[in-house]
Amino acid sequence: MSAKINKNRYRIILLLYLVFICLSLLSVPKSLLESNLYMIKTLTFQDSLLQQQLSYLDDSANRADQSAAPVRRNSRVKKRGDTLVSLLTQVRAVYGYADSIDKSLQLYFKNENSSIEKEYSKKRMTSTFLKKDSLLERFEQKLFSLAKSFNDVDRVLGREFTQQLPVQALIISRTKKEYSWQKYFFLDKPASVAYMHLKRIKLLLLQVGLQL
Repeated sequence: MSAKINKNRYRIILLLYLVFICLSLLSVPKSLLESNLYMIKTLTFQDSLLQQQLSYLDDSANRADQSAAPVRRNSRVKKRGDTLVSLLTQVRAVYGYADSIDKSLQLYFKNENSSIEKEYSKKRMTSTFLKKDSLLERFEQKLFSLAKSFNDVDRVLGREFTQQLPVQALIISRTKKEYSWQKYFFLDKPASVAYMHLKRIKLLLLQVGLQL
């Protein structure tokens, strides 16, 4: 894997979300919510870039794996490699689920003659969609299960992933109010805020995939 990746650059992008997490608990002016649309566009672009990098690394890893196969066949390296491959498969499965929510939400808006741009300050349509068929509940379960797998394999990366997500069924806000994970980030939030967190988590999944 010879590709050089500027991980700090993507970490800085993720840190920007801390501001928006706090703002999502407040009565946010429409102008600020509207500015989230540009953040969403940036996240979409970063998502695309990371997917390209991951694809390139896959090709490089496959070539390296083929050349190293005779050496690794009877070594502990093989066991470690198999574990990481299994974890990466789980990361991609969860990312695929997040991506399907993303695409289905966009289609839902389209079928209702709307869009994220039109709904950016509204809450009803996004919350209705995410509650349908326990979509958000299953998403939470998959993410929390992935966090456990990370901690079992790599405690350092697992701790980082857990904190970024975060893995907390109940979250206490700065005003000491208690919220479920789903409600804190998605439910009854303006569409631009909920959708931004979906993009944030997709980007986080791609990042941890690159770090394996």
